[in-house]
Amino acid sequence: MNGQPSFEHWRHAQELRETWQGRLMRAVPFDVQFGHVKPGNKMAAVVLSVLAQSYEAGMWPLMVVTFEQFTSILPPFFTTCGKISLKGKIYADMTTKSIDAVERVIVFHSEKDMQTEFRKLADKLKLNDDDRRELFGAVKRWIVCDYRIDPNTGEKEKVA
Repeated sequence: MNGQPSFEHWRHAQELRETWQGRLMRAVPFDVQFGHVKPGNKMAAVVLSVLAQSYEAGMWPLMVVTFEQFTSILPPFFTTCGKISLKGKIYADMTTKSIDAVERVIVFHSEKDMQTEFRKLADKLKLNDDDRRELFGAVKRWIVCDYRIDPNTGEKEKVA
C-alpha cells in the first residue's frame, strides 16, 4: 500500500457518515473553514457536546468523515455537560471567543424545551425507534446534574 486510504477505508467512512450520529452532525449548522469547524448556533454546539459525552472515542473519526479536512473545533463550544438548575433551566459552560473565555449559558429553559428540540431533529432525520432511543439516551447522559433532586431522598424538590 502506498499510504493512500483503501476502498475499504472509504466504505467504512461512508457507513459512519450514514449513522444517526453522522446524520445528526450534518443536520445542524457548522461553519467550516480550512478544516476548522465552528458550531453555527447553540443547537450545533449542544449536538457536538452530547455526542462527545457519549461517544468520546468515536468523535475524531466522526468529525473527520463529516467535515472534509477536519483539523480542529473552534469556539463557541460547550466545555461542560448540561446541568439542571433549581428552577429547571438547563445550562452549561461555553467557551466563547477564545479558549480562555468561558461563560455559563442557559441552553434550554426547561427539560420540555430540550426534548422538543431533539424530537424535531429526530423527526427531521426520520430516525427509527432504536436510533431515537440511542439519541435520547445520549441526551439524558449529557445532563450530569439535576439540582432539583434532593440528595437525601432522591426526589425532585418542589420549587415555587
